[in-house]
Amino acid sequence: MPTCNDISEMLGINIKNLKITQNLGLHVHKNVKALLYEGQLTYHPSACACCGIKNDAHLIIKHGFRKTKVYMGLIFERPAYLKLKKQRFYCKACQQTFTAQTPYIQPRCTISNEVKCMMIRKLSKVISEKDVAESLCVSPSTVHRHLKEVSDSVKTQAHHVLPEHLAFDEFKSTKGVEGAMSFIYCDSVTHDIIDILPDRRKHK
Repeated sequence: MPTCNDISEMLGINIKNLKITQNLGLHVHKNVKALLYEGQLTYHPSACACCGIKNDAHLIIKHGFRKTKVYMGLIFERPAYLKLKKQRFYCKACQQTFTAQTPYIQPRCTISNEVKCMMIRKLSKVISEKDVAESLCVSPSTVHRHLKEVSDSVKTQAHHVLPEHLAFDEFKSTKGVEGAMSFIYCDSVTHDIIDILPDRRKHK
């Protein structure tokens, strides 16, 4: 039987402190047959995420788990989900609790960061949000919401200086925008996205 490390490596998930503990096989999720895995996220925190005090003399103790189901994307051409147990901690100093975090998924989110990156990569091509959603087995509203989050996070203020080298492209966007194509541009050296515009045309 595969070990935890074997399953994690087979799935290409090499994330510190996150272990895939079991393959639960095929299950029906939202009327679709999907792969289901079980995993656990735990570690020894160096400090409290709430008050910042250092974890000396066992000031921070383990305090049960928070269970969540994470969409992992397509594995073997099937949608896959991870029943993840996130370690909770209790700080004796501030008497507050906090949950273990991982770069695999953002706090209070149920879609892995890898899937979100795939959304943006696909949207950089000439493809609609609906087609991106269908290819990743997520809803069009999920794709649109993530695109808006990325757009809002990279908006450049007027006083910011543009990079020396720019790269830009256009992609098919949603029916909600006025133009058929949206416009994206970035630093061609660092590949950092500067902005995403809803319309590729020059506004009058």
